Amino acid sequence: MEFADEEAEKMLISFMVFKPEIIPNVYDTVKPSVFFYKTWALVYEKLIDMSNRNAPIDEATVAMEIRGTVSVVDFANVCSLFIGHGDWNFYAEKVKSKFYSRQAMVILKESLAELNESNGADVINKTIERLLDISSTTSSCVTYDMNTLIQGYIQKLDDAISNKKQFTGYASGLSNLDEVIGGIQKEYTVIAARPSLGKTALAEQIALNVSGCMGGEGQRTLFIELEMTPEQLTERAIANISKMSIKRMRTGLLNSAQLGKVMTKMQILAENKNFVPVTCNDRCITDIVSCIRSEVRTKGAKIVFIDHAGLVKPAGKYKSEWEGAKEISHTLQNLQRELNVPIILLSQVTRDVEGKPPTLADIRGSGSFEEDADSIIFVHRDRIKDAQESLVEAELIVAKNRNGQCGTVPVNFHPNEVMFSDREVNTEKKEPA
Repeated sequence: MEFADEEAEKMLISFMVFKPEIIPNVYDTVKPSVFFYKTWALVYEKLIDMSNRNAPIDEATVAMEIRGTVSVVDFANVCSLFIGHGDWNFYAEKVKSKFYSRQAMVILKESLAELNESNGADVINKTIERLLDISSTTSSCVTYDMNTLIQGYIQKLDDAISNKKQFTGYASGLSNLDEVIGGIQKEYTVIAARPSLGKTALAEQIALNVSGCMGGEGQRTLFIELEMTPEQLTERAIANISKMSIKRMRTGLLNSAQLGKVMTKMQILAENKNFVPVTCNDRCITDIVSCIRSEVRTKGAKIVFIDHAGLVKPAGKYKSEWEGAKEISHTLQNLQRELNVPIILLSQVTRDVEGKPPTLADIRGSGSFEEDADSIIFVHRDRIKDAQESLVEAELIVAKNRNGQCGTVPVNFHPNEVMFSDREVNTEKKEPA
């Protein structure tokens, strides 16, 4: 067949079998009707069905599911095509392009058959209309009835009036920050700073609060840590919730009261099953997405933190850091929309801003983080010059907030406990002497 590519259809199937985390994104691009070969269309539909059921997807389970649809030998041949790298989008676009060509050829042939000396203009208009309609069969765009949306919002407004909460998201544990952003929303958020200024500390503190270890709602919270070890993350968590100096804990310089406090808080942390540290040795975005999707769908995770963007590896091979960062950002943006939970990505900013407040243009890696994120929060403070300092004034700069206000939030940073607290700002004007 001139306008069909069975090899591309098979390759796309192989990617879906061995990288099941991409299936929702594949479905957004390619619908079953796009396939030319009936056998692979049926296998594709079965993979979509398995994904929707959260069924395990691997070579063996898929082979069992498609018995009678395709022979064992043919399916094994498809699986053998998987190359372990490359971009599934390439094959998806080839499959879709062939579909467009087939549809266009049919329309043009039918239009030619209808053409006579007197109806040229009508045939042209009809042909153009039918050609434009081709894309609707593969589009992931959805139109909505405004009345239905209004009814949904009425329910949301009624719930807000009944609950009368000061903010709509999860409490961060910092009231000054919550007042500006309305709590941690179900959005794609970036927390950025220069190294060692506190972005991980801020994220972990918020995570501990949301998980219920420091108050908060008690929601299952994923903290995907790509830089520190789980032991280091645990040590920080203990220091956070006990408000105890890490140095004291490491050296054992604790009196009986302090030790009792630490032990009590450690028990709270141990018994709380909602704060879930995660490591990912390969650091690949596909593995990270697979983990998040599984935790949200099967274990009810409600919020996700990823530390940090510079350590995440893109799925494809790119010539520049910018291209890889773009893929990572787009993937997380799409995942947040799919799962409807907050995803907070930590990121570094460029060296150029050392010692001065960062701006959106200073986020490292790609302008995609700036474009894709619903909100961006910078951590800004002076570096500690005196090892004895126990409190440093800092600012959380809400530089982007798609659905709310921006502004600068005054906070204090406590280097010994590696945590932040609200800072009172004296706004009273002094009378002239």
